Amino acid sequence: MLESAAHSSSDSFPNTALNLPLNLNSTLTKDERIDLIKEQAFKSFKLKAEKWNRFVSTEENQRLLLDFLDEGQHPSLVLFTGPGGNLYAGDGQTPISWKTKLLYVLRKRTVTKVSQFGYKQEIELGEVSSRLLDQVPILISQVLLVILSNPENFCGWPRVALEDARKHVEMLKNTVYVLQGHVARRTYLPLPTLTENFDDVAMTHYTETALLYTVETMVVQWTHLISDVLRLDSAQLLLQGENPGPSAEIQFWQQQKENLLGIYEQLQNPKVHKVTEILNRKRSSYYPGFKQLTLKVEEAVSEAQDICLYLGPLKCYIAYLEESSFSNIERLIAPLFHTICLIWTHSKYYCFANRIVVLLQEFCNLLIDREIFTSATDFLKLEKIEIGGLRGKILSEEIHCMNEEFHESWKVLQESKYDPLDYNNLEFLSDYKRYIQQINDFDNRLGTILNFAFQEPKGLESVFKEQGKRTSERIRILIMEQEEYIYEQTAEHRTNYMRNVLLEDRKMFPEVQFSPNVGECNYKIKV
Repeated sequence: MLESAAHSSSDSFPNTALNLPLNLNSTLTKDERIDLIKEQAFKSFKLKAEKWNRFVSTEENQRLLLDFLDEGQHPSLVLFTGPGGNLYAGDGQTPISWKTKLLYVLRKRTVTKVSQFGYKQEIELGEVSSRLLDQVPILISQVLLVILSNPENFCGWPRVALEDARKHVEMLKNTVYVLQGHVARRTYLPLPTLTENFDDVAMTHYTETALLYTVETMVVQWTHLISDVLRLDSAQLLLQGENPGPSAEIQFWQQQKENLLGIYEQLQNPKVHKVTEILNRKRSSYYPGFKQLTLKVEEAVSEAQDICLYLGPLKCYIAYLEESSFSNIERLIAPLFHTICLIWTHSKYYCFANRIVVLLQEFCNLLIDREIFTSATDFLKLEKIEIGGLRGKILSEEIHCMNEEFHESWKVLQESKYDPLDYNNLEFLSDYKRYIQQINDFDNRLGTILNFAFQEPKGLESVFKEQGKRTSERIRILIMEQEEYIYEQTAEHRTNYMRNVLLEDRKMFPEVQFSPNVGECNYKIKV
């Protein structure tokens, strides 16, 4: 039945999956072509048998396999795994929303239908790595360039066509190599193919003009890549209208140091020295500029290392500013500025006004963020507060109204757009002052509401539950005195209650000798 199905016309398999024969699944399990794909899938994905059986039992996948093998509708078939290790299939146009290894099955151009007997010569199987950028350079250098280096592969080609093909493959290889560096946040300097195996024998395959042109072209590309790194500035985020903190400054110089060290190591490569010798020997006009660029890289490495060394002590201050409460920050300001002054006086490359101004501005951004967002975080929790008791419903409604008012004020400040370079624009200051006034008003109102809720419970357990709702330190300070009074009242209430219980026990059990000091439960709760 399988053989007749393989050689039948396309009418035997309608497009709708509902018309599939009932024994199609068992038919696929006996198909040697499917077994070949199954065997390769097991090797590529380390697949379990149950995953493959689940894949084959789906009518959509059955139709896709038969369309590829018998119908000739798709030139390729792609298998890949998804969440849970399940196996999926698609044609060459199927979008894949996650990074995973691919197993591709290609039908040769001269084949329209894959036969039952010569299928091993009619299809090709291969893998594509989930990290495509790591695989493409290998494909270019070890496959494409090797093919173009064998004269037997292009014996009938015109010389111009061959040189053009080599040029485009070389450009593709260099572009992919540079792209790999961008992904890794590094600068990679691509080497010409002829310098990778450079010797006297290789010189005979190139004329002096072609060799010099190739080397100079590569030096120009290196110059652009290195110059882009040397032009980077930590103030770039501020100039773009963003508000980075001091952590961004330290991170920038750390990445800059690692990137420049990588460039410096690449420039010390013997192959790069060989390129420099060629430029010098041929008296190229690019030689002085490239030599000067190398010296700039060495100076930039020293600069980045010096700045990273002196900015290191600021990490502990930044961590404390980011993690501690805003009220505890004040005692840190003096030692922080003392450290910044030490950086100014001792660092060779950071003792410039523009660098110190950027650092101070970033610390100001951090303090502004902590001051604004700490209060915002407290009041954004208001919607979760529910108060019980006799007056609980009224007090909860008051808190919900305050929550809506705060969201409106926060929305105004959040959606505002100001030009940081316009010193005459005072809109931010006016909006900020209005926001602070509203926050202070909310503090007073919320403190009053919570005090009402605090006075209602009669037991110590309920008192401490209400105290747990006070997440804002400002609110704690605001109502601390009133709470101390309420604590004393609650403690006195419990003491009087226990004294009355003991007096009743004396009356009920006169024969029992009670200590005269038993009823004197004089103690004070410290708040």
